Amino acid sequence: MRLVTFQSPTGAENPGALLADGQRVVDLSSEFASLQALIEAGEPGLDRARKLCELAERVHRLDEVRLLAPLPRPPRMRCFSVYEEHMTQAIEAVVRSRGGNLAVALNKVIGFIKIPKDFYRAPAYYKGNTSSVIGPDDEVPWPTFPETKMDYELELGLVIGRQGQDIPEESAREHIFGYTVYNDFSARDRLLQEISSPLGPRKGKDFEGGNAIGPWIVTADEIPDPSHLRMEVRVNGETRGVCDTADMYHSIEAMIAEASLGERVVAGEFFGTGAGAGGTGIEQWRFLEPGDTVELEIERIGVLRNRIGAWRG
Repeated sequence: MRLVTFQSPTGAENPGALLADGQRVVDLSSEFASLQALIEAGEPGLDRARKLCELAERVHRLDEVRLLAPLPRPPRMRCFSVYEEHMTQAIEAVVRSRGGNLAVALNKVIGFIKIPKDFYRAPAYYKGNTSSVIGPDDEVPWPTFPETKMDYELELGLVIGRQGQDIPEESAREHIFGYTVYNDFSARDRLLQEISSPLGPRKGKDFEGGNAIGPWIVTADEIPDPSHLRMEVRVNGETRGVCDTADMYHSIEAMIAEASLGERVVAGEFFGTGAGAGGTGIEQWRFLEPGDTVELEIERIGVLRNRIGAWRG
């Protein structure tokens, strides 16, 4: 199933499911107060949702409702970085911006800027801002602090379906509810300053509308193996990057195992599984401008589209 949160013609915020024709949405609010409630209901909840889809009694045309982020307020967000080539290309772009190709060549020999050794030990993540989530076709407000390098990040989003602690990798997929598209927008100037701190990202990631999720959650049964999904990013219709989840250095199972180490992961928890190689503007040193439209597309899931708001600095 493709599960959504939508604003109905009356203004209500309801959970729903996209029917097979891709043009109609079934309202699931007679059984569930929210998509979070459906997720917490587990497999019995999915069975009830499927029956409502079969009955198709409360249906809206897709073009008469507004899709919101499928999880407008996830209980927790973890944002991973697991693509080695993305890291390598981003480092080269930063070095080139400061010292040209000679600096890039020198860095390859001396390694004054390189991928931290901890990257290879285990999947690294930071806690995301759950209050700055937006949905498909929402505008991303330009940050009010001085910032000139707004960037996109093309990521597969993952939603946890049931809680667990100290989850072994071999059973980790049992805890996945579904998948979505995630644009982890970055204020890249600020982020480059902040990542040298042992405390990690701050305003480089924490600004209004910086976490775009959608357009829906595809349940895990429709994507039994997420380890080979093609991903593409377009800006104003121009393809900026193509990548594949097969290039993850650490697997999704390893991410779940690491996140659950010594603590519970919970139903509805959201993981950004990291920007793929070529899935960010920093790798090309090519950033966003006010008015740009960014489209992220992931195979078997769909397209997440957002427009960048006016400059407010």
